[in-house]
Parts: sequence; structure tokens; C-alpha cells
Amino acid sequence: MSLFDNCPDNSGQIFKNVFHADTEMMVSAKKLSLELWEIYEPFADEHFISEIRRDFSARFWEMDLTCFFLRQQRNLICPKPGPDIKIDENIWVEAVSPTQGAADNLNRVPDTVMGEVHQVNGELIELRYTAAIIEKFNKYTSYIEKGIVQDDEPYIIALNSSQIPHAELDDRIPRIAKSLLAIGKEYVTFDRETHAYLGSGHQHQQSISKPSGSEVATDIFLDPSYAGISAVLYSNSDPVSRSGKDGQGYLLVHNPLAANPVEEGFLRAGKEIIPKISSETDYSVRMVSYD
Repeated sequence: MSLFDNCPDNSGQIFKNVFHADTEMMVSAKKLSLELWEIYEPFADEHFISEIRRDFSARFWEMDLTCFFLRQQRNLICPKPGPDIKIDENIWVEAVSPTQGAADNLNRVPDTVMGEVHQVNGELIELRYTAAIIEKFNKYTSYIEKGIVQDDEPYIIALNSSQIPHAELDDRIPRIAKSLLAIGKEYVTFDRETHAYLGSGHQHQQSISKPSGSEVATDIFLDPSYAGISAVLYSNSDPVSRSGKDGQGYLLVHNPLAANPVEEGFLRAGKEIIPKISSETDYSVRMVSYD
């Protein structure tokens, strides 16, 4: 079946934009989507066509991610029911593409308004990340209970932020790392008397306050309760912004407490963040680039 054989009235706006492709940007997006579909179609479930019309960004991410691993010639299947992808015979990957939040959600990330200057609220973006990760972790526990995933198999959550306004404007320390490793605001230390520079670092931020006043943990990868998550794979790419070689812009954050870790260099592309815990109160973070 063709990915764009028709465009029902109830299709989502992004699908309609790509389907009609009336700008150069959308023509490129449609071309890329069709190229990926040619590779991905044998792995797609029976609902993929109807669901990509409704939620184009989420299903495109699943397709693009699967094709990324296929082009690496990884041993790959997409079994159902269960997580989206299984590679190298025992590593599960579950894709998620969180939105900015519903219109009545106090934690909603504000829309981008053309012609206006915006201050990016990084904490609201991080809240969208943590909500999506916790949702997928809860699914992981249900997969374990049903025997779909074995408790000795690695489980990676692949989060795409392209549906969240301003998420592409990331910090020097990526927000996905902040939301997992309790990394707060940056600080600089000077000597009070000599004014000499003494060093810099980041505050430890264990949680974020929601507008409602409740606290949301940002130390998921420092909490043994989440040891079932081996790593989080992050990307902001979509069919319009995606360019360059496969995996460009990917970031894999390893869980230092993972019960079933994946090896350093697992991704073979993008960047990886490898935290190392040296004590209960001290840990270091190392970034490796494969671009």
C-alpha cells in the first residue's frame, strides 16, 4: 500500500501538509517519507497507515528509527504486541514522540508565535520529557509482567521532541540529560576577596515544580526504581529538519544504574552521554561523539 494513496478529511494537519506537498520543504519531506516507507513497509503493523495519517510525527519517528537500525544491518524485528523494535536479538526499543500538552494542561509548552520574542521555558520542556519516559517505563513493567520482555533484556526508550515548541533550542547540557540526571542551573564560583575565578559546575536539581505546585523528579537515572531502563535515545529530527547521514543529532543517555546496560558505542552514530557514579553524592558525565 502507498503511504500517501489518499488523505481522508480526518487526517492530522501535518499529514495533510506532507500529502499535498505544496512547498519545497514539504516536497522534500514527502520524498524522504516515501524512501523510508519503501524500507519500512515489511516491518509495519496493520494499523500503521491509518495511524500515520492521524499522528504523523509519532509514526514517522518510529519508521525513521527502524530504518536507522536496518541501514546499520542490525538483526531486527518488529513483533506485536510489545515494544516497537527488537534488535540484536535481545535489545528492545520503544519509540515515543511527546506533544506540547493539551490546551487545558497547566504544564503545556506555549506555541511559537511568528514575529514575537520568546523566552524558552526549559523546565516545561523537561516535564514533557519526564512524563513520556515514565509512561513508557510503566509500559515496560507491563511487558515484563506479560512475559513479552524478559527481565534480563535491555530496554531503550527512544524519545523524539519534534512536536514540542522550542525543544530544538537546546541548552549546552541537553535538557534530556538534565531531566534524567538531576542536572540543574550552571554556576560560576569566584573568590570573594581576590575575585579570582575558582571554577564552575551545575546545581543538583532533584525535581521540577509544576505550575500546579507538585514536584516531578528529574533524577530518574539516579533512582534504582528505574533500573529497567537501559538508556534513553533522544532526537529532535522530523521529515523537514532531518538531514545528513543517519543518526545525525541522535543522543543516547546511558543509565548508570541500569540492570541491563547497553555497551558504550552501541548507537554507532550521534553522541552518547555516559554517567559514572563515584559515590552516593558524586558522579561525573562524559560525552562521546560518533558524528
